[in-house]
Amino acid sequence: MVAIFLVVIGVLAKASSVSVTFTESQKKIIKSLTLTQEKIAQQQQKAEPSNHFRHNKLAKKLGKILFFDTRLSKNNAISCASCHNFLTGLSDNKKIAQGLGQGIRNTPTLINAFMQRWYFWDGRADSLWLQALGSIESPVEMGGDWQLIYSLFINDKALYTIYNKVFKKNPLSKNQSFADIDSNRFKTNIAKAIAAFVLDIMQFNSPFDHFAKNIKSNNNSHLTLNQQRGLQLFLGKANCMACHFGPNFSDGEFHNIRLMSQLKKPKDSGRYSAIALLKNNPLNILGEYSDISQNDSYSKAKTQYLTQPNNTHNNLWAAYKTPTLRNVAQTAPYMHDGSMQSLEQVIEYYSTFKNAVPNSHNNNLLQPLNLTKEEKLQLVDFLRSLTGTIEIPVYE
Repeated sequence: MVAIFLVVIGVLAKASSVSVTFTESQKKIIKSLTLTQEKIAQQQQKAEPSNHFRHNKLAKKLGKILFFDTRLSKNNAISCASCHNFLTGLSDNKKIAQGLGQGIRNTPTLINAFMQRWYFWDGRADSLWLQALGSIESPVEMGGDWQLIYSLFINDKALYTIYNKVFKKNPLSKNQSFADIDSNRFKTNIAKAIAAFVLDIMQFNSPFDHFAKNIKSNNNSHLTLNQQRGLQLFLGKANCMACHFGPNFSDGEFHNIRLMSQLKKPKDSGRYSAIALLKNNPLNILGEYSDISQNDSYSKAKTQYLTQPNNTHNNLWAAYKTPTLRNVAQTAPYMHDGSMQSLEQVIEYYSTFKNAVPNSHNNNLLQPLNLTKEEKLQLVDFLRSLTGTIEIPVYE
């Protein structure tokens, strides 16, 4: 009897240590979730066509200075880096963003922003520079006063010099007052410099990436067995790939995921109202301050043909952008409202949809996953494998 027991234990131990087998079709999908250096360069080259300065090294250097400069804020105490911290996955680990005042949503990460199509949780910016501009101007974020920012550039020799080297066609002059200049041109130039820097903030070096790049050789050493099982769940039963696909683990689109916060008053309509805000913004990519060439109809199309539904009973009401999952283990709390404190809580929500609002849009994707306790742990373990290093770009 003891011998049989030991044999059974031995078989179970061996089974638990057996590596996970991925099918050829799964390997192909896994490979699609990472990028080579060559493909990163190609995607960066195409990103942000509305920003003529996006590849200008001097503009990037200026943008880096401004990203960490608290003098752009009303109280000289808040910078872009105050909320987008390199040590916490380019987020701030707060439930709701806190600047000069308290915002209404969680701070989204800026990791791999060059791969995004829309910016902010509701997509009210169609370029990274418009996003930067919105954060500087927001009275609850930085509350920047552009006349004071202009004075800063006029009086700070280093900023004045580098600005004029970058923006040669619209240089600053100490003899001009703020009232004499094209303020929108000045504002968008500042924002484009910041965006040029942010475009270089990326992460494709996580344990998962190393695993994916070696998937054809069956080298599984970069992920633990639990993480590999979590990856299989991610690809299959957990249905994560329905929204979190591609190298940035996001479809870049907007979804109502039935969070209770949408019942609060005043109601946050998410993507629904943001479409009108963007279309009516003179600084969108269709406006005169965009650098998209006249014959580039493809780049303009995403905003040009964007339409707002004519009623509130549609799938864009209270819908928010699918966030990237890269470094997701660092960016708690989660969801646009910061309502979930841990990855375990997020997975539990999708597994049961307990305390979710009714599925009024009849979205078939929003069905309980009914994961086992072990499967939930494996999925969380896999998500932790998406954490890689994020370096602050250096410019000579």
